[in-house]
Amino acid sequence: MKDLIFVFIFLYSLNLVFKQDSILAMYIIAFILIIYLIKFHRLNLKITNLKRNFHFELNNTLNKQKDIFADILTHDLKIPTLAQLRGLELIRNETLGTINEEQKDLIENIESSCKYILNMISMLQNTYKIETGKNKFNYEKFNISKLLVNCINKMSKDINEKNISIVYFSSEPDIYVEADQESIKEVIINLLLFAISYSYNNDKILVYISKDENNVKFLLKTSGVYLSNQVCSNIFEQENIDSQNYTVIGQKISLYLCKKIIEEHAGDIYAKSSQDNSLSLIFKLPYFKKNSLNSKVSAIFYPDCKEM
Repeated sequence: MKDLIFVFIFLYSLNLVFKQDSILAMYIIAFILIIYLIKFHRLNLKITNLKRNFHFELNNTLNKQKDIFADILTHDLKIPTLAQLRGLELIRNETLGTINEEQKDLIENIESSCKYILNMISMLQNTYKIETGKNKFNYEKFNISKLLVNCINKMSKDINEKNISIVYFSSEPDIYVEADQESIKEVIINLLLFAISYSYNNDKILVYISKDENNVKFLLKTSGVYLSNQVCSNIFEQENIDSQNYTVIGQKISLYLCKKIIEEHAGDIYAKSSQDNSLSLIFKLPYFKKNSLNSKVSAIFYPDCKEM
């Protein structure tokens, strides 16, 4: 009703202006226009807020659905795979009866495939958690040199299969860093697996750990493959640039996971290749977690790390 009255007054005043150039009528028109401009602005704000709330609720719903889907998928894939491993273990230990050597070799191969599947599920799950901000890192000070030795020992089977030598040296006997130890362990293992996959039998893999004023540098070098500059610049990216013959199934996601972990630690990771068929995989980590109370506390309790 008010709008109809305003429209009538507006039209009447507009008619007066055209007929006798009434200043009062012009003021009335201006006043009515201002009122409607204010109403339009308020209405526009309400629509904008409604849109924002709608998109916010929609994103929350979609994220919850994705979380539920990821949890169900990983659970439904892990449980049967773990059950298969348990069954294979019983057969391999001859709990259910005697088996010959050929059957043992076959069972070991199947077990290796099942463990590979579990590792892939774990990598996908960790990548999803990092990308959605749901991953919680446990920062602690640890010796990265000792961590490397533990990783090499854990991978002794893969190393011995190709009779590969791991040559490790560092600028100092003990180099410490503040990070999530399990995550950095996963990065080192994935990089070692990548290097082993593209190394020749009886080859050498060089690992060098050094430091500068602010960062710890981890360098892994293998002579198994040459990659172009374009491939090196995209090797840790999620997108598949192509399907070249050096690509091993599952390693694309493992390298992308390495990238996400290092970036979450405010570090950097990259690859370099030379014409002599050598490939270097490198990552850098700051000594301490940046911009955190934890780093300040560490600086107090571990002042020696500043000189490492």
